[in-house]
Amino acid sequence: LRTYVSQGAAAEIPVQPHVTLDFHVSSGIARTSRELQATTVLLDWIIKPSLVNTLLGESVSSLVEKIDRNVFLCRLIEPLVTVKRMVLICPPLSERENGFESWLHAVAHLGRQQSLAVLVVANSTGYAAVTDALKAHKLTLSTVHHPFDDWDDLLVATRFVRLGDLVVISCGRIGSPSYAPYMESLPSKLSKYLEFQNLIVVYPKPFSVKGSSEAELMQGSPLTRGYETIEQFGKGLFGSAK
Repeated sequence: LRTYVSQGAAAEIPVQPHVTLDFHVSSGIARTSRELQATTVLLDWIIKPSLVNTLLGESVSSLVEKIDRNVFLCRLIEPLVTVKRMVLICPPLSERENGFESWLHAVAHLGRQQSLAVLVVANSTGYAAVTDALKAHKLTLSTVHHPFDDWDDLLVATRFVRLGDLVVISCGRIGSPSYAPYMESLPSKLSKYLEFQNLIVVYPKPFSVKGSSEAELMQGSPLTRGYETIEQFGKGLFGSAK
C-alpha cells in the first residue's frame, strides 16, 4: 500500500490505506465499499489470473456482480500524461443505467484534467445524453460525435481507435438496461483487439443488488470452492490416502 500512497502524494492526491479481512476478495471489496460509502471502485486489469485466484475461484465477473458501485476495470499501459485523446464508447441505453451520470462525471473530470479531446462513439440518443450530462455538471470538454449503430459486434467500434488513445467503454451488467450478449467476457476480448491501448471498462452502478447479503456471500463462496479445488489438486499430486 505504501506504493499507492507515494504515487498519490506525487500527484497531490490524498490516499488513505484501508486493510480488511474477508472470506474472499469479492465480498471483502463489496463490504468495504459500502462501509466507506465509496461511489466508485477501481480494479486492476488482470487478464491472466494467478494460481491463487484460480484456486479460490475468483474472476472479474464475480467481483463485478458483488459490488453495488460503479466499477472501473483499468488497464493503464502508458502514463496518462502521454494520452492526447479519449475514445468514449457508449452502447445503446447506456444513458439508462443507474450510475451513468456519476461515472461519466469521473471520466469527464479526467479528460478535463488531461486536456483530452473526446471522441464519443454512440447513437444519437446516447451522444445527446452525454452532452446533456456534461452541461448539467458544468464540465467543458472538446467532444466529437461518431455515429455508430452496428452494435451486434461491439469490437467493430474499436476501429475508430488510434494508437495512444485512452479507450473507455461502458459495459452493462447482466439484467441491466444496456446489457447485450456481446458484452460477455468483454475484457478478455478487448485485450486481444486492443493489446497496446490504455483501457477502462466501466460497469455502471446497478439499480438493485442480488446476493449481496453476508449469508448469501458465504453460501457457495469462492473460498469453499477453492478448498475443494485445492483438495482435488492435492490428491492429483500425492494420491488419495488409504
